Amino acid sequence: MTFWRLMVYAFFVFVALVIVFLVLPKVFGLIYRVLRKLGYAIGVILLLAAIGATYEAIERSREEREHPPGRLVDVGGHKMHLDCEGQGTPTVVLESGLWDDSMVWHKVQPEIAKLTRVCSYDRAGLGYSEPRPDQVPDSRNIAQNLHMLLANAGVSPPYVLVGHSLGGIHIRVYEKLYPSDVVGMVLVDSWHPDQEDRLPPEMNKMQSRLYLKSKLWGLAVPLGIPRLLGACGVTVECHWQTVKAREAEVQAIGASADEARHTASLDSMPLVVVSRDPEKGAALGSIPPDVSHRFEHQWAQMQEELARLSANGSRVVATGSTRYVQIDRPDVVIAAIRRVLDATRSTSK
Repeated sequence: MTFWRLMVYAFFVFVALVIVFLVLPKVFGLIYRVLRKLGYAIGVILLLAAIGATYEAIERSREEREHPPGRLVDVGGHKMHLDCEGQGTPTVVLESGLWDDSMVWHKVQPEIAKLTRVCSYDRAGLGYSEPRPDQVPDSRNIAQNLHMLLANAGVSPPYVLVGHSLGGIHIRVYEKLYPSDVVGMVLVDSWHPDQEDRLPPEMNKMQSRLYLKSKLWGLAVPLGIPRLLGACGVTVECHWQTVKAREAEVQAIGASADEARHTASLDSMPLVVVSRDPEKGAALGSIPPDVSHRFEHQWAQMQEELARLSANGSRVVATGSTRYVQIDRPDVVIAAIRRVLDATRSTSK
């Protein structure tokens, strides 16, 4: 071995000894400290998750002991919640929009009860209704369930159907399946069956966010996070069955739109279309102003088309209202229902 090779060998041995005795202990120490801190963080996270899950379980148990405002009616092997008030005919039936239960009508139903009988209900898995995982919640199945619910509860036709948002599509399909039951209709900022193809492409991002919101909500519910944030409303929105029912409704939107696309005109049936204020549009602040303007322009056109479904149809814009017109401007919705009730009663004389 030459002198220089010996020196190189000695150098590598020296470097190796430095690494083993000086560098590695510091590296291992750093790794240990990091892992220890991560362990603390993970422990805190697990503790908070356990606290949230316990809180959620306690609150859910308390809610399950509470009685719903209406009654539970057996519908083909599962129970659905129906809440009826008032007396008179025709009966007004309130259909909620995507993800919503009957509580969205809490400002409208008591006032309509002074005029006639009025019923709101929760679709399968929402609110106080039991889930039905064996059935796709498209408009046809929803309409058939509603028909059975009303029949089993002894709520006889004729009906004035009131549908909000996606609920507007549901009641159109109901009228197609059971035309002799329906004598009037109110569409509250109702969806149009062709809206996915006619709205600006940028709105697909909103649809994607809707799916993402549904997934994130589902992950957070068992940990009690939505409840801690006060996002559970006044009913059982934070139940796991509600999460699954909402996801299923989103996935069935396409099928529901296709079913509504094949409905016929309403001839001369009394119809009022109540639309939100375009200045308070559903996409306001979430997309660029020019896209929002195009969105609201197309939405207004589709609302006009809905009003033309009947020769006795009309449209009113609820100034100052977002898409939840029944909450922001219940007076407009109440007036529309009253107008349809008056029209149906005058024609039946």
